[in-house]
Amino acid sequence: AYFDQHLPWLSNWFDLKEAWGAVGLPLVLALAWIGPTFDPKKDRGVLPYYLFLSGATALIVWFNVVSGLIIVSYRSV
Repeated sequence: AYFDQHLPWLSNWFDLKEAWGAVGLPLVLALAWIGPTFDPKKDRGVLPYYLFLSGATALIVWFNVVSGLIIVSYRSV
């Protein structure tokens, strides 16, 4: 409620962070499904997808971590 009244841009940033977290969940599930049996030497056709999933997941996690730290630096609960 505080962010909505006093810092609406920060409230929107929080919503964006949460939306990207929701996008990241299926990526993590796909990695968990592909990862245990993935062999880069044998599965060359899957390698681009694995790299994309890994990179996108890492970017989303870092964005959420940094965004969360910035958001709570304005006013912690």
